Amino acid sequence: EIIGCDDPSTPKCDITCVGASACFGADKTLQCAGDKDCVVSCSGSTACRFATLNCPSAPHACDVRCTGSNRDTCRDLKLRAEEARALSFACDAASHNICQGAQIHCPTGGGATSCAVACASPTDTSYGHYCYSIDVFANDSPVGSVSVSCSGKAVLLCRDMDIRAGGVTNALAVDCSDCTYEGIASECCYNAQVSACPAAASAG
Repeated sequence: EIIGCDDPSTPKCDITCVGASACFGADKTLQCAGDKDCVVSCSGSTACRFATLNCPSAPHACDVRCTGSNRDTCRDLKLRAEEARALSFACDAASHNICQGAQIHCPTGGGATSCAVACASPTDTSYGHYCYSIDVFANDSPVGSVSVSCSGKAVLLCRDMDIRAGGVTNALAVDCSDCTYEGIASECCYNAQVSACPAAASAG
């Protein structure tokens, strides 16, 4: 099943998946329009779990937001943004495993400018794993910058994250320095892997 823009006549493509299992399933494809910027909003238990999201082509950008207080909202989401100009992916919620296992493919085309992945938890939780085992694919990306950040009040927020960034033309920044639980520093990115990291990369 293909799920397109809420209103094809608007200047940008908004795709809204709100509510329990709103766009759930491997048979669901969230299809951005090819000729305009795209904003995808997922909120609710398993709202976008297992779905595939196809972002627009350059010069257009893709903005993906996974929010709410329910579990597994964007768990196992496949996000394809290879042809987009820019990608912003934000997993910002007060629920367990909201983006666990998501596969995020950064822009790699000649018109690409940036790829930003951010995972955050606003409330104290001893079992966060919001972005546990996510994969960020940025191999051979010519974008100006690729950034991945994990921050907030949770334990092991981005545990087992895998960033594949071989051949990134410019800068790769990975920030795992700002996680606390009950006021005590926590390992944001326990057992995270950054493979084929370019010389320009920096990590915190």
